[in-house]
Amino acid sequence: MMATEHPLWISYEQDLRNLLGDLDPGERAEVLAGVREHVHASLAGRAEPGTDDIQAVLDELGPPEAVAQEAYADHRPTSGSPRRRASSSLARPWVPVVIILPQMLGLLALLLLSFAWGAYTVVETSGPSGVVSRTINYASSALPLLMASMMSVLPMWIPVFVLAVISNLWGRRHTLMHILLLPAAAVLLAVTPDVAWVLGGRAGLQAGAWISMALVLLGSTWVLWHLTARGLKRSHELRT
Repeated sequence: MMATEHPLWISYEQDLRNLLGDLDPGERAEVLAGVREHVHASLAGRAEPGTDDIQAVLDELGPPEAVAQEAYADHRPTSGSPRRRASSSLARPWVPVVIILPQMLGLLALLLLSFAWGAYTVVETSGPSGVVSRTINYASSALPLLMASMMSVLPMWIPVFVLAVISNLWGRRHTLMHILLLPAAAVLLAVTPDVAWVLGGRAGLQAGAWISMALVLLGSTWVLWHLTARGLKRSHELRT
């Protein structure tokens, strides 16, 4: 596999291309060609460069934000660029902070809805001999819970989608993380209890519900912290 066909390079180049959106197309192509040539030259002695080799070259280049900042220092952005007008207001430090507020509200709504939804009933019947038997009833709730969850978080998800897409504080991969966080949490909370019920009955249902909630809490906390820190760092780099 050639270096420029490796997923690491494809992701890096796409992020860099997005960051260079304010440059004249010819100048943007020149910068991208120069970076690509540097990668080829650094890996010229390796017939089949591996992931570690490509990562080492990309680390040497620096993050896409640093390369883009250097390119803007050497080239003047296209005047009147819509992307520049958007970035002037949506590259501020308040954007990463504001964007996590609806996400936190959405996650709280999902957790409360999941906690209230995942109920089962225990029916006790007494036979002629006086033996009491218990029957546990649990109707599959993944689809209705998922639909209710998506409807409940839609008002919070829309501003997240708009800010993440318009702002240039994040590359494509991190923008997708912003957009998919609430839907992914909704799917996890809705589907996990049903799967756990099939596998382990009542005990599995209870364990699955708590495990899915813990995963959503821990995972979303890490994702939001990571995205917020990255957005704040990028905002500082674009303003310096």
